[in-house]
Amino acid sequence: MKSEMYNHYELWEHPIEEVLFLEDEDVVMEIDIYEDSEYIDVKAFDVISHGADINILFIESGEVKIRKELYEYKIKLGDNLFLYGNKKEIEETFSKEIEEMKKKKSASD
Repeated sequence: MKSEMYNHYELWEHPIEEVLFLEDEDVVMEIDIYEDSEYIDVKAFDVISHGADINILFIESGEVKIRKELYEYKIKLGDNLFLYGNKKEIEETFSKEIEEMKKKKSASD
């Protein structure tokens, strides 16, 4: 019955975990770019190491969500990167940004 139901629904009607085939180590994560980030003025394409299991879904810059021409876009202070991929690789690549996000969150609590 499950396979029959699966065939009758559009892809967008399925849960995100099912569509993206998330495994235990995969996550969707938002990363805030803070003032001392090493990624400011770096092209989004250059942030992700070749062969890394990290994908940029989109970048939120102010009110604008950028999906087209992501790889030519230069990251700015205050941008939010929405990533999909291996949790460990994301945490290693963006360790300073994650630490800064934790500091801001604990300061606001």
